[in-house]
Formats: sequence, C-alpha cells, structure tokens
Amino acid sequence: ASLSVTSFYPTIVMNGTDVEINGSGLSQVTEVVFPEGQLATAIRIIDDYRIIATAPDGVSEMPDVLVVMTDGNEVRSRQTIRKAMPAIRYFNPADNVKTFEDLQIEGNDFLLAESVIFGDEDDELEIEALDFKRKSNSNITITLPEETPLGDNIPVKVRFSNGEIMALGNLNIEKGELPGGHWEEKETVLYDNGDVVMGGWEGYINTIGSAPFADANV
Repeated sequence: ASLSVTSFYPTIVMNGTDVEINGSGLSQVTEVVFPEGQLATAIRIIDDYRIIATAPDGVSEMPDVLVVMTDGNEVRSRQTIRKAMPAIRYFNPADNVKTFEDLQIEGNDFLLAESVIFGDEDDELEIEALDFKRKSNSNITITLPEETPLGDNIPVKVRFSNGEIMALGNLNIEKGELPGGHWEEKETVLYDNGDVVMGGWEGYINTIGSAPFADANV
C-alpha cells in the first residue's frame, strides 16, 4: 500500500508521550519527525495501518505537521501537533472547598493529565483520571472524596501521562456533609437477540438510483 497518514492522537505531546498514527504503508516506517525536526525516540509497528511513536523532548510549541518516513518515501500529516504547555488559571471554588463537593481546575493543556494529587507525602490522596467527574483540555472537575486531606494550604498537583508532576497551588479543604440517598442497581436490557430495525434505510437507498454508483470503486 502507498504510504499515507490519515490521523493521529493525541495532537499535543510531552516528552515521552506515545502518539498513535493511523494510515497505510506504515509497516515500512523508519522515522517519525515531530515539529522542530525532532525524531521520535521509539517507533512500535502494530501493522501496516497503525504505528505508535514516542515523542522526544524539544518538540516545538508552535503547531506543525508530523512527517512519517520510509527508506524511499515520506508523507506529511494534514493534522498538526505541538508541545503541550499545561498551565492553571484558577480553582473554583478559589480558596475553600469541602469534601463531597466539586472542585473545578481551569487551565490549559490538561489533556494528558493522569491524576490529581492532594496533600504531601505524609498525608496524600491521588485521584486517577478514571475517577474525575469531567476532564477536557481546559478543565478537570473532581468531587472530593471523604478521605481527602483536610486543613489550610493543602498542596494540589497534577501528574501527566509521561510521569511529570506540576504544582497547581494550595487550597483550604474542610470536611463537608455526606450527601443523603443511597445506591440502587438497575438492569436495563439493550439487546435481546431480536431483529434490529434500521429505521428507513431501505426506503432511502431505493431513492438513490444507479447514477451515483457509475464511477464507484470496489
């Protein structure tokens, strides 16, 4: 297959971030070039359609294309990629927060955040991204659990996927009220092995006619 890059993820990286690249002809790739001419520190070939490249240090902060190279060919991606520049703008609430309540961390380039750490080594709680209430590139929302360290000026840090830790600031954390209510389990049947109705597809396809298919490839 001819060499091509159709997509990759993520589109922001830190030193050591793995980038999954999709396309064709990728089993012959020898180099992946990040912005600022930085070469991937490792390339893992999954198959002809997917490889994983490890981002090096020194990738440019300015978005640019990813270049994939074989011994006799190279292609440039349509997407751009850049170095992540994580930064915090503010906490909400700003100073005092209670357990069982939501804390919003607003900032930039939080896509690669793997966990948030409250406290220090003597009394520390690490909340994994799977337990975030919400995560986007600009926001992390966490419901503080009961075991969150309490007190004034509790340090808050974020751990990224490459292991780097960034201090976000300090918060006063108080004990909140345990919410009422209780958990209940309910089972909902999504599929019971019956026929699946596709909602009008047959009628739609019959109205297309043969003309659009005259030049269709296999």
